[in-house]
Amino acid sequence: MRLRVGIIGIGNMGRAHTEGFLGLSDAQVVAVTDTAAAGDAGKSFAAKYDLVHEDSLESLLSRPDIDAVAITTPHALHMEHSLMAMEAGKHVLLEKPMEVSLERCDRIIEAAAKAGVKLMVAHSHRYWPGDALAKKIVDEGGIGKVVMVRDALVSGGYRAYPPAGEPRRWNLDPALYGPGGLLAWGCHCMDRFRFWLQSDCIEVYAHGFPFRTEVPDEISTHMIMMRFDNGASATLWYSETLPRPAWTMDHAYCRAEIVGDKGLLDVNPYAFVRLSQEGSKEWEEVYRCCFEDTRSDGKAFKACWHDEDEAFVRCVLDDTEPPVTGLDGRKAVEMCLAAYESGLTGRAVKLPL
Repeated sequence: MRLRVGIIGIGNMGRAHTEGFLGLSDAQVVAVTDTAAAGDAGKSFAAKYDLVHEDSLESLLSRPDIDAVAITTPHALHMEHSLMAMEAGKHVLLEKPMEVSLERCDRIIEAAAKAGVKLMVAHSHRYWPGDALAKKIVDEGGIGKVVMVRDALVSGGYRAYPPAGEPRRWNLDPALYGPGGLLAWGCHCMDRFRFWLQSDCIEVYAHGFPFRTEVPDEISTHMIMMRFDNGASATLWYSETLPRPAWTMDHAYCRAEIVGDKGLLDVNPYAFVRLSQEGSKEWEEVYRCCFEDTRSDGKAFKACWHDEDEAFVRCVLDDTEPPVTGLDGRKAVEMCLAAYESGLTGRAVKLPL
């Protein structure tokens, strides 16, 4: 049996998931739609991958030859599009962040349960080869009990509107993008903490501020400390607005240092994983990835979406719980929202909210 899939959204993630599903023997991509696409962009996308182009979301969801959909539309449209898909009886792979508020996340989770369909949130960092290897080492006791994690996801740039007369991208509209990049991209790190620690966050203290951004009320840069219910602690530095060239011109600096009571892990999913175990005299490099492999046509990038999409397909065909549940997606959003609240109030925020 093959899972027949529709793609909703033709941006970078729409393309990534299309290619991910096309690489699977137990999946078939049938059709695509993106009502927000300008001109013939949607038709060109469909032609490139030999898919049917549907002019509307309603027409795609009405197709009996589609069992599931991948939703890759702007963040604040996730609830609307998910509910429509679930009411049509389609299983849903939903891009991160799950939504821009907990209330919207809850409505998606409730709709999936009511419709009896699978809901998986696409937190891709669980499937980047370096992050997945770090998880394996932690689970096998390679560094003992994890007690601390220091993570960073930072890049260079300036959040500015385009010149008058030029189109404005949706990620400059808070009504679609949400409160800022921490929710949009930093949710990867929040999910990584829970993924590695197998623990829930219970307290967040953050300093967030509007660094190098013209977008009104946007908090672009954060320093965050978190406590987890297993006693571990974590810190996160997030920004997408550092002066260029930042720490690396070509790619975001994404690096986590994991401290166990019997060893250490140094994890850059776009470059390397290094392991140091108690008693060893030097670090051991257990994974190496060149920058070209992380590009959209590189083997690490392709492996990530291949594995993520395959996990979604298997949970539907085998009728098992998705490896990244709606609750997982909600908790990553909750941690981000707690950081925004702490930054505004200057106080630690207890979870759950």
